[in-house]
Amino acid sequence: KLLTATRKQAASKARFESTKQNIIQLETENEILEIISGQNDLNVIGSELVQLIGNYLKTRSVDLFAFIDHKLIKIASLKEHDKANTESPEVLQLGEGISGTVAVNRKAFITGDTSQIPEYQIDGQLMQSELTVPIMLDNKLIGIIDAEHQQKNYFNSANLEYLIKLSNLIALGFKNSITSAKIKESNEELSNYAHVVSHDLKTPLRSISAAMSWLREDQVNLSEQSHSYLKIVDDSLVKMDKLISDTLQYSEMKTKPKSEQEENVDLNALL
Repeated sequence: KLLTATRKQAASKARFESTKQNIIQLETENEILEIISGQNDLNVIGSELVQLIGNYLKTRSVDLFAFIDHKLIKIASLKEHDKANTESPEVLQLGEGISGTVAVNRKAFITGDTSQIPEYQIDGQLMQSELTVPIMLDNKLIGIIDAEHQQKNYFNSANLEYLIKLSNLIALGFKNSITSAKIKESNEELSNYAHVVSHDLKTPLRSISAAMSWLREDQVNLSEQSHSYLKIVDDSLVKMDKLISDTLQYSEMKTKPKSEQEENVDLNALL
């Protein structure tokens, strides 16, 4: 009877632990959905995700990479390093380290002894266990989740399976954030280009305008027809200058956040 009671207690405890774990997983999934649906800022999303994943896995070493332009760009890190140690690289090439290797083969990876893995790179301090999962969407790589721990054989297959599940939740929102980041970068490049082109185009206009002024000063006895020609040139310079300024203003308007473009307009004044 004592043995039977002990077995029942063990079974009851196991069910309780399983239920508790299921609740934790459900809460984690809900939090991830809130994070990826609440904003598009890649860095903010990444920072919240590594904190959440670190809490779930009970580790303080988590990196999140975005796959952009055939490189892994680290957008967030949850690590506690000795101040004397160097931080992990901000950019990883394909095939570099365990994360870079997972990016190449698109397959999740787990090890309980990194000393046996040739691809392992020491990142600040030696970590014995590593768990790396690709973030995939429509069979395309969009990011990497990499978690480490000092203890050997720290991660298990259940951690691996659940992190793969989380990566599927993260994928869609992560892709939208990467797309937004690329658009923002492209808009900034467009704005910078417009400023450079505007300056380059206006420089010869100023030179022509100065030359026209000197011509008028030197040639006092210009005919009426010559003056009319000069006026045509002046008017063309003004139009060209306005066209360049308007083009620059339009490019700035297109690259500004929507909130900065909006303003109240009195429709009665327009009628």
